[in-house]
Amino acid sequence: MLPSTKTKHPRKLMKTRAKPNHKHNTMSDRRILVIPDVHEELDFLTKIENQKDFSQLERIILLGDYFDPKSIATESSLAGIAENIANLCKSEHGKKVTLLLGNHDLPYYYMHYANTNLKGGIQLPHLEGFWQSYIKNTYTPRRLEIIEQYWDNDLWERIQIFTTCGDWLFSHAGINVCDWANPSDAGNLDALEKQYAEELKKVKETQLTDFIKRKISFIRSGKARQGEADFGGPLWKDWHSEFKDDLENYTQIVGHTHHDLFRFPDTPSHNSSPEIIKLFLDEHLCNGKSYCIDGGQLLYTLCDPDNTQRIFPRFAI
Repeated sequence: MLPSTKTKHPRKLMKTRAKPNHKHNTMSDRRILVIPDVHEELDFLTKIENQKDFSQLERIILLGDYFDPKSIATESSLAGIAENIANLCKSEHGKKVTLLLGNHDLPYYYMHYANTNLKGGIQLPHLEGFWQSYIKNTYTPRRLEIIEQYWDNDLWERIQIFTTCGDWLFSHAGINVCDWANPSDAGNLDALEKQYAEELKKVKETQLTDFIKRKISFIRSGKARQGEADFGGPLWKDWHSEFKDDLENYTQIVGHTHHDLFRFPDTPSHNSSPEIIKLFLDEHLCNGKSYCIDGGQLLYTLCDPDNTQRIFPRFAI
């Protein structure tokens, strides 16, 4: 593992508004563990769990994309990750855990509620274009059956679109001013939370073909990700071409856009100095004052609450 660093964000001086008052905005003197896209890589998750003393953490935030491996899918890998996350949520540290929704979790999330709430069963016919290739190539009833051996309804109900702690804002792919349905509410996270709560309710109670037509904002996929919208929502936003660091009061930590760390000639090694690590992160993973930390199951982050302009990266290799 690389050494701990305390790297200051390249945050520019600016006139600041009042401090954010989102209801989840609480801080203590302990750190926040942030785990990006897991994609059924159980070794990645267990390595982090074995290295961390969870009693010393204030929050444990998983950024989504728990399912659908980048390699060959197996029932054992799916069962392993589903059981691990379920056990973590039910452990003595379970109240610290926040599960965020990723785009690869969406089909299973929808189908869980469809099995329960929709009379007449689930309808998957006549999907076209992007949604046909995405839903039908990702979801299978058997994979949901395996997940639900470990995930009960209470666990599904814990899933959120975003969460905050201090002036940190966490989501799967990022939140921008354009994500508010009402432009006059832009920057008001309480309004956005209400917007997404209403949309999640629609997802739980609506046939798939109907809710796609309703263009629910958080599932919006932009052209950068082969979608039809001009830009993606917080599950689909592409870091390189769609994310904008335009929320003045918040520093964002996101996943979703995979960084192939080994294609960079300056990728740090285990014994790299903190200064080298800082230069690498600022060059490749930083946008304004925010970071994308999907390193292909090689990277996770500790946020330090006693100074919200510091970030503690480590490579879990």
